[in-house]
Parts: sequence; structure tokens; C-alpha cells
Amino acid sequence: GIYNISVERDGYYPWQKVLTVEPSYVSDARAIFIPQELEKTELVLSALKPKGATTTPGTDYIAKNDLTAYTALFTPATTSATATLAATVSATATPVAESGPIGLFIDKGNLTAKFDGATSTAPSNFCLTPTRCVGSVPIEKGSETVKNANFLFGNRSIAIYTTESGVYVAEIDIRSPKLLVPIYQVRGADFRLDGNELIIKDGKKYYRLDGF
Repeated sequence: GIYNISVERDGYYPWQKVLTVEPSYVSDARAIFIPQELEKTELVLSALKPKGATTTPGTDYIAKNDLTAYTALFTPATTSATATLAATVSATATPVAESGPIGLFIDKGNLTAKFDGATSTAPSNFCLTPTRCVGSVPIEKGSETVKNANFLFGNRSIAIYTTESGVYVAEIDIRSPKLLVPIYQVRGADFRLDGNELIIKDGKKYYRLDGF
């Protein structure tokens, strides 16, 4: 039969999924928890620290070399998944991000996750039912133009991407409903993942988002 699953956790967006159970097959899904509030810390050159100040709430004073490294992350010539590249690749070209057999593709502003293999071996988030799987999962289609995308800290079930209205996190799952969360809804903002850090560029300012 068909089952409506709901999982809730304090401080996180609720996760829901409609799952179909078929005889002799296992129906599985993994709940995804995205915090309702993320800690935003501005990254400021240490030379700009006010005289006599030890700490400033919401601010992390960093060395010049560190600021230079963050700036380089957003320089098109030093990155492979930039807006310039994303605007030119097609759905059959090189993915803007890969995690194992799954790739993220940007085609004409639409974001799609594709499984590189036979649909019979696809993971459950690519399956409408245990016996009906697909090779691609649309993530953002039509409403906005995707400019940059990646897997959130390498998680094959979560995509993070940039559109003209900000930065979003979305569940990669063909089944409904899909979790979609705006994590930095500011026009013109962009993101980069640097190890275990999520860096946001907003105009000329840089921020680190913590809490995942």
C-alpha cells in the first residue's frame, strides 16, 4: 500500500515522504534534517579588528592569507563548478559535481541529478516504487535559473545550489514531497564548500554558515 511518513525533530524542518510498499520488496528512505536556524559568521580581516576588542559577536577575524583563500574559491579560473561553466554545459556534458555514481547537471538553468548506471541498481531515492526506478531526478526546473550546484558536504541525497534569489538546499529524491529550504535568501549571493565549511559570498562580504 501507500504510506505517508513524517519525521520531526526540534529545531529542524519536518521531513515527509510518501512511500509505496510492494510484496517481497523493501521500501526505504532516509530522513533529512536541515536546521531551521543557521549561525552566520562574517569573516573579516584581522587587521580591521577594533583596537582593544577581543571578540565580536557574529564576526570571525581571520588572517590575510585565509581571506585570500576564500576569495580564490569564488574566482572562476580556480573552480570547476562556476556559473560560467554551468551556463554552457548541456545535460549530457560533464557534471558540475559528482559523488560516486551520481552527478549534478545544469542545463539551461535547470538542475538535475543523474544516476550513472542501470536503473535496476539505482538507489531508493531514484525509485518511485521499489520496482520502478528512473535515471534522473529533477531538483530545480523552470521557476528559477540555477547558476552553481554541489552536494552538501558530499551527501548524495542533498543538493545545495544558487539561483538569482539566493542559496538553497534541496533533497534529491524522485518521491514526494521533497524537502526544499532557502538557507541564504539574498539576491546575488553565492556559496562554496571548503572542506567542512560552507562559505557564502554576499556582495563583497564573506560569511560562514554553521549548524548542519
